[in-house]
Amino acid sequence: MKIGIIGGGIVGTAIAATLKKYSLLVQQDHPLFDVSVSIIDDHRPHQTSQAGQGYLWSIHRCNDEDEVRRSFEAKSAWKELLENCVGGVDNLLEERGSLLIAPSNKYSEVLREYRNLGNKIDSFQGQIEFIEDASALNPFLKADRYCGLYYPSDLVCVPTDIIQALRDTYDIREERRRVTCLQLEKETYDIVVCCTGPWIKELYDVNVVPIRGILLHVFPGKAISNVESMKKSIPTMEWGYGVPGLHFTMSSRGATWLVGASREDVGFDITHNLDDVTDNLMKHATNFLKSSVLSSISKRTIGFRPLLKRKENARHSSYEINNKDGLFLCFGFEGQGVLFAAHAAAQVMKNILDYLNDE
Repeated sequence: MKIGIIGGGIVGTAIAATLKKYSLLVQQDHPLFDVSVSIIDDHRPHQTSQAGQGYLWSIHRCNDEDEVRRSFEAKSAWKELLENCVGGVDNLLEERGSLLIAPSNKYSEVLREYRNLGNKIDSFQGQIEFIEDASALNPFLKADRYCGLYYPSDLVCVPTDIIQALRDTYDIREERRRVTCLQLEKETYDIVVCCTGPWIKELYDVNVVPIRGILLHVFPGKAISNVESMKKSIPTMEWGYGVPGLHFTMSSRGATWLVGASREDVGFDITHNLDDVTDNLMKHATNFLKSSVLSSISKRTIGFRPLLKRKENARHSSYEINNKDGLFLCFGFEGQGVLFAAHAAAQVMKNILDYLNDE
């Protein structure tokens, strides 16, 4: 049986690795069982995973108890998928905790309610802590302006490192070419899974559109004494969206800060107002940070994310999987693909097995 995975980012690679891992386990008892898994990717510039900060956060834009629980399960799914990987789980996932912040004068009660939502779940009970002054945990934040929620067990990763580790461990085959029609791919593969950006017609049909994410690598300013002090900082994210198109997120990688803009509906024009967006993002970041924390930008990475356009008041879901007679569409991550990739991969595998059993 031949399975083609369209899209070689962290979601597509996690799906391919999950299918390979499963097929290897089945072959131990059934030597004649043969599954061929290939990733098809055109290596176009500005791929989604390359612009990912690598947050694996349980307290991240989840609107109800089920979604918070799902985010917790997503981290467990990553640990299970990576357990046999080259490099090992401990080198690929780093426990640094997370800090979700908001202006104290506006959102103190909102964050307390959100903490209570998380603490309803057995796995979280008593672990999510409300912080009156977020600068007590992140000394680079301005004091007495922002409250926060702190969860010590959240993780960070380097998405491209995980992609490479999965490909090395499971010897995943790749075809480098462009796909324009998923139905034509069904002539080559028994099953096709699409988890790529929304330039393919079938994704437009389910109301998925492109958004542009920007990740800035910024040198530390004079306020930073050494790289070790940066490594000890807790990855921090702004609650909600303070400015349309801009969203303050910050962590560190090596000797640079990672500062992110979340989403902007811009289609595929990568140059439109890019310098303005960068300038505005840096200005937005200084609203949260003490002076001289940030210095100059070392590089800027752009990635397009699939965004599921929902009707007003529709229930939030991190992703969905559609099956159209052996053509599986996995979509709707909205910038959360790094967190949910392994979880989605396990669900894709289940859906494929259900589909095969019904055949």
